Amino acid sequence: MEKMHLLLNREHKLLIKEAKQVYFEEVEAKAIIQRLQTDFVKIENETATFWILQKDVVGEVSKDQWQSLFEISNADFLDPAQKTKIIEAYFDIILQQRIDLNEKFDVWAFGGGGQLAEDLLALVLEGKKTGTCGMLWDYEFYNDPIPQVGSQQLVVDSKGRPGCLIELTKVEIVPFNEVTPEFARTEGEGDLSYEYWKKAHLDFFTKNAPSINCEVTEDMPLVCENFKVIRKYQESHES
Repeated sequence: MEKMHLLLNREHKLLIKEAKQVYFEEVEAKAIIQRLQTDFVKIENETATFWILQKDVVGEVSKDQWQSLFEISNADFLDPAQKTKIIEAYFDIILQQRIDLNEKFDVWAFGGGGQLAEDLLALVLEGKKTGTCGMLWDYEFYNDPIPQVGSQQLVVDSKGRPGCLIELTKVEIVPFNEVTPEFARTEGEGDLSYEYWKKAHLDFFTKNAPSINCEVTEDMPLVCENFKVIRKYQESHES
């Protein structure tokens, strides 16, 4: 099978060739990059090569147009086989393998997946949830770095599909029994009360603690994060 070469801008939108297809021959892709005089990041697997342009395109791009990578499923000019190959290649390279571009690009789902991931993502998309937290012990067990203010993360749904891109605005390590009602409210869950937050999180942490060989305590350290949504890849289901 011939490898696809796809051009993306910095927001991961595709450059569409003559509104008929989204991938190029390698020679064509290199010629366009040279003509646009832009730096790029190149990532690839056996199916596709993504050329991610690192500067804004200056001037008109003849016969080409930008379309969101996550909207191509609605593109009439693409057949199902093309759509499947493009999406699978993107997920394999960027999402599943978590390829570093300019910095670490974290990809995760709320609650580790399942219906909870769907419910909490919906709250974010509706603008009701701007905070989240997790046990510090979880980061230590898996040797994961503590998230930093300014870092961007891709939140996916229970099936791994992009939901939204967020940017962290505040990160603090706080004992469980010192979390404030104000922070609990930013999590956007239930009736927004501290009491609801405490019970829901105690239940969740108690259920998951054995997998990281720890026991929930009232003063266990939590990594509390606040964030803002940079871009939505799914629509809110709020009526």
